[in-house]
Amino acid sequence: MFIYLLIILGIREGTAEANKMCDVSAHRTCFPSDYFDFPTNEEELNKACPIFLETMECLKTYAQTCGEEKVDFSFSLETHQILIDLGKEICQKDSELHL
Repeated sequence: MFIYLLIILGIREGTAEANKMCDVSAHRTCFPSDYFDFPTNEEELNKACPIFLETMECLKTYAQTCGEEKVDFSFSLETHQILIDLGKEICQKDSELHL
């Protein structure tokens, strides 16, 4: 019986955390406080890539948790995944798309 109570409390706590996240906008939750310019050389790209990929994954998680419409009215997880895949390809050093 005690185990069931712990499971229910754990599920409830997880739901409460998701609701707290959804109370804050996706942009405030996911975007870094200091925006960076478009990288113009490999050094800048190497700095920007982890930040970009982390931001994109955060937006994906936010959309999966809170709903696509909470990110933006035109947000689509399918399109967003394409952008994540493209970003990973650009950031991969041995890729043809890497600088």
